[in-house]
Amino acid sequence: MAFAGMGPPVTVRQLFALMSTPVLLFVIGVAPVGMIADRRSKSLSLYLASPLTRETYLAAQAAAIFVAVCLVSVGPPLLYLAGNAVIARVGFGDALHVLRLAGKIVLSGALLAASYATLTLAVASFAKRAAAASLALFCLAGILTNVLAAAVTEGVSPYFLLIDPSGLAAELVNRVFGPDRYLPRADYYGVAGYVVALAAIAWTLLALGAAWFRYHRLVVSR
Repeated sequence: MAFAGMGPPVTVRQLFALMSTPVLLFVIGVAPVGMIADRRSKSLSLYLASPLTRETYLAAQAAAIFVAVCLVSVGPPLLYLAGNAVIARVGFGDALHVLRLAGKIVLSGALLAASYATLTLAVASFAKRAAAASLALFCLAGILTNVLAAAVTEGVSPYFLLIDPSGLAAELVNRVFGPDRYLPRADYYGVAGYVVALAAIAWTLLALGAAWFRYHRLVVSR
């Protein structure tokens, strides 16, 4: 989506696609490290000896991961938007368009961050090596998306795509901005928007439930 009369070389929607790899690398390499380090160094026992409960610990970790991913998923597109607005000397007539686009950026970045944060929380709850587990999850999800997309073109129901949480996160961005003809995408056509949203919510609740289950069964040594 470009500004009226501006025509930037890369639209904001395309920028989200270009950022997908850096965001995933950040999620894989950085986001789960804190939880795993807490268990490995037995710092978790010190935290739980305080009024901090397992639920509040998980909530704090989820919030920290969410905010960190938001800095990566929301910050660069907003800076890009602001830079183009300054260069184009956006007037009052285009100001509302810029504000609407900024709202879509914040919403899309927050949806991506929420999806990745909850998945990372579940991975970090079980894994001993953050990068290996996260890489396996997101790479397998990407491979699964490609396989399912190929299957959909051969007449298989597009609802099979809903089993890929990483692909769902990208599809949520598509639903916010609308499809871009220059960007390849899995074929979610025919799947209602509310179904995509419900599937994303289901994956989020499943990831949170997995993390809660793991930490309630975790034996903490002092």
